[in-house]
Amino acid sequence: MSGERILADTNILIRMFSNEKAVVDLLDGADVHVSFITEIELLATSRITDAQAKRIRAFLDQCIIVSAEPDVRRFAIDFRKQTGLKLPDCIIAATAAYLNMPLVTGDKDFDRLQDEIALFRL
Repeated sequence: MSGERILADTNILIRMFSNEKAVVDLLDGADVHVSFITEIELLATSRITDAQAKRIRAFLDQCIIVSAEPDVRRFAIDFRKQTGLKLPDCIIAATAAYLNMPLVTGDKDFDRLQDEIALFRL
């Protein structure tokens, strides 16, 4: 997806950090955006080492991290009411809707929003 603007879901970045070739190749050269939720999900776990946290932070420093803008919150509320998805997933999907860019994910739960956001499932 070289040069393409995308929003990367947390599970895709976890797969990238595990060096899954298909994901690494897909993200190579892409203009990667992430939700603040993804930043938190990646870093707020005791299961990562300091070296892993440093690698994650270095990657995130190259991304655009999107905050809880008013439109993101509005979309998240609507998506939660509409689908019953977990709140973090609703916020990530809402970020994709707000930015009007595809959400790259491996999570089938987002299929419930396929009429609302562009999905690229890997």
